[in-house]
Amino acid sequence: MNKAWLLLPLLWVNHSLAAEESPKDSCELAGKLYAKGDLDGALEEARWCVTLLEQEQNNVVAALFKDEIAGFAGGDISHRQAFGFTSLERDYQKDQLKVNVSLAGGAAGGLVGALSVFSQLGLQSGQGQALRIQRRNAMVMQESGKQVLQVSLRSGGILSFTSEQLDAEQLKAFANEFPVTELDDALQ
Repeated sequence: MNKAWLLLPLLWVNHSLAAEESPKDSCELAGKLYAKGDLDGALEEARWCVTLLEQEQNNVVAALFKDEIAGFAGGDISHRQAFGFTSLERDYQKDQLKVNVSLAGGAAGGLVGALSVFSQLGLQSGQGQALRIQRRNAMVMQESGKQVLQVSLRSGGILSFTSEQLDAEQLKAFANEFPVTELDDALQ
C-alpha cells in the first residue's frame, strides 16, 4: 500500500506555514481584517507584517557586512533590537589587526539623530577630524587609545569603525572599502 497520501496533510501544513511567513501575505491579511471590521485581528496581523518586514530588511543589511573587506575576514554578526532601535556589529581581523564595525539605527531615528548631533558637537569642540566617506559626513577621533571613525548615514543611522591597532589613515582606507553607500541605500 502506498502511504504517500499520508504526507499530503503535512505538506499542506508546511506550505501554509510558509505562506504565513510572507510579509506580503501578512500585510494583505491585515488590510482584509481591517475591511471586515476586525480591528484587533488587523492590528495583530499588521504588527506581524512589520516584524517580518524588519527581519527581511535586517537580512539585507546583514548581507552587506561582507565576509571579507580589504583583506580582513569577518567574524560572527551580532544583531540586537529593542524599542525600535537596531544594532548590528561585526569584527574583522587580518593577522593581529582588528576592526569593529557597528551600525546603530532603526525606528528610533530621533535617538540616532541625537547621537549624530552629539558626534558633530565633538567635532566642533576639536575632538575629531571631519572627513567624507563615500559622500557621507564622517569624523575620526582618538578615544581611549582607539581610533574611532563615525559615518553619519543619510538614512539616519551611524556606522562606526573602531580599532586599537589601525591608525586614522588605515581606518579611513578600511571604511572606504566597506559598502557604506549600499548599506545606507538599503536602510532608506
